[in-house]
Amino acid sequence: MERVVNCYRMGDEEKKANRAYYRSLTPEQRTTILIEMIEDYYGTEHRLERVPESVHIRRR
Repeated sequence: MERVVNCYRMGDEEKKANRAYYRSLTPEQRTTILIEMIEDYYGTEHRLERVPESVHIRRR
């Protein structure tokens, strides 16, 4: 993903530009960004993995 930097003088302009940018992304692109942010913060060793449906958790 290409990273782009924009400069704004007013905070409102920046907020509007951010909203417009994220609205323009597909849900898959937003999810990819979220996963990258989580991996940057926690590292890849905390990555969640899908649990097969055949595995059931029993509560006591």
